[in-house]
Amino acid sequence: MYFEPTLGDNEKEVEWKIILQKNWFEDRLVWALNLDYEVEFEKADNGYERDGVFEWFTGISYRFVRNWSASLEFWNHHEFADATVHEHAAYFIGPTIHYAGERWWALASATNCRLARLSAMKVRSSLRTMVIFSVTSRKNTTSD
Repeated sequence: MYFEPTLGDNEKEVEWKIILQKNWFEDRLVWALNLDYEVEFEKADNGYERDGVFEWFTGISYRFVRNWSASLEFWNHHEFADATVHEHAAYFIGPTIHYAGERWWALASATNCRLARLSAMKVRSSLRTMVIFSVTSRKNTTSD
């Protein structure tokens, strides 16, 4: 669990997070849950506007061979006007494949999104795909 304040010239933000994880079978099967609540204060003509976001993520991942994992992830996102009036919700679900090498990793995901606008009672679906790569540099710390 952690608390993260952010201060800027025109914006102030406070974020609370709770992160839970459970590993089984010598870390081959992993379940995770992240809860996140954020309140943002943005400078306006008459003081500050206040908005809120609550979201939670959960997923289960299985490492099927060395360096390779497959998972199913779910993300539930809610936005609040004045940090109290529920504006809309979005739900994402989909599979992810992950490769982690010694110096780099890559992740590919295809996620189906359902967006519900509560004010108009509209529901919209879309498919979102993303591919993320990360390369890290590791220095050799051993000496001769």
